[in-house]
Amino acid sequence: RDLHSFPTRRSSDLHDLLQIFLRSRQELLRYLLRRVQCSEAAADLLQETYLRLADYPAGGEIKNWHAFMFRVADN
Repeated sequence: RDLHSFPTRRSSDLHDLLQIFLRSRQELLRYLLRRVQCSEAAADLLQETYLRLADYPAGGEIKNWHAFMFRVADN
C-alpha cells in the first residue's frame, strides 16, 4: 500500500493508519518541534495528532493521509 494513499475507513484501517503514522512519526515530530520549540510539547502534540487521526470519522475519503496528518498536527 502506498504511504500517501489511504482508502475510506474499514475495520483494518486503524491498523493501516498506525503503520502510516509510525512511518511518518519522526518527520511529524521534527515538524512539531520546529513549530513549538519544546520537545515535551512536540511529543504531546504528536500523541494528540494520532488520537485525532484515530477518531476521524469514516465518512470521507482522504486521498493523501501523509498530508492530512500534517494538517491535523498543524491544527
